[in-house]
Amino acid sequence: ASDGLEVVFNAPYLENNLAVRIAADAAWLSTNPTFGVVPAGGSVDVQVIADATGLAVGSYNGRLNISSNDPVNPEMAVAFTLIVDDQVGIDGPQTLPSTIAVAQNYPNPFNPTTTIAYELPRAGEVSLVIYNVLGQVVRTLVSGQHGAGRFQAIWDARNDLGERVGSGIYLYRFDSGDYHEIRKMILLK
Repeated sequence: ASDGLEVVFNAPYLENNLAVRIAADAAWLSTNPTFGVVPAGGSVDVQVIADATGLAVGSYNGRLNISSNDPVNPEMAVAFTLIVDDQVGIDGPQTLPSTIAVAQNYPNPFNPTTTIAYELPRAGEVSLVIYNVLGQVVRTLVSGQHGAGRFQAIWDARNDLGERVGSGIYLYRFDSGDYHEIRKMILLK
């Protein structure tokens, strides 16, 4: 599976270029390209690749470490979780969901991870974002195009920088087309 990562640079300094290097800390995780230059006001799309070949059934955590010549934020980490299951084929007829739906996360309360399941009757854009009670984005779990079917996202109680967040109440917002839903969850430590 692959997803996109966009590197954006908006501040003009250092000869108007931001030099970026991306390194994965897991063998199953890689990017293309792994380094490059982003001009001021510009952006570069980075393909993120998760390869489950040869991995046993289970959950795998990985991180992309992004280094740059930015004097303010020279280092950043983006956490990923890959779930490998033993389903290798489709047994019998499979039915697609008839409506868009998002389930309450489980377990709830949780520590250290929780799962959010959702269903799409047709392909479309999907967004699943975790917020704190102040309305600030904590973590974007899903953002992009999805096919029809049943899916799940796992939150490991980390923010978009890969840092663990504190105990408390968090909200998750699911958006797909005209469908929007917000639910509450509790992280206990």
